[in-house]
Amino acid sequence: MTTKLKPIICTGPKDGRLRTFFLETESASTSHSPSIKLFVHLTDPPNPGVDDFFYAEFQCIGPDEVQSVSLDNQGKDHYRGKGITEALFSEVVRMTGRRLVSSSNKASRCPNEFRTTAATRVWERLISNGRAAYDHSTDRYTYIP
Repeated sequence: MTTKLKPIICTGPKDGRLRTFFLETESASTSHSPSIKLFVHLTDPPNPGVDDFFYAEFQCIGPDEVQSVSLDNQGKDHYRGKGITEALFSEVVRMTGRRLVSSSNKASRCPNEFRTTAATRVWERLISNGRAAYDHSTDRYTYIP
């Protein structure tokens, strides 16, 4: 069975260039909360064995929040700095209707929760663009759609 992937338009934060990638969504439920796994591909359909992907995972927390758990461009230049994370944040908020928050290095709510330096740089860029807020008491960022 072949599923058509959803085109997702991303704006590079440094060059302002629009690029189209293709989004594959996988949802899973655990006993405590649902998770959303997203795979961003260069082509639709992906070229197995050749096409890698940008991976993102989000975990629903309570009835109102969704938290970023993993963002991985796999070190590939064709995904790095292309605005994919920002586009995915917007898409996850649209899909879930929930407030999107970052992981924290201070106030853990998920097993093995932490935020990398690279993720903090993304969130700080969003703050500078008026697209996020930071709560010092929880060390958590909140996305502003």
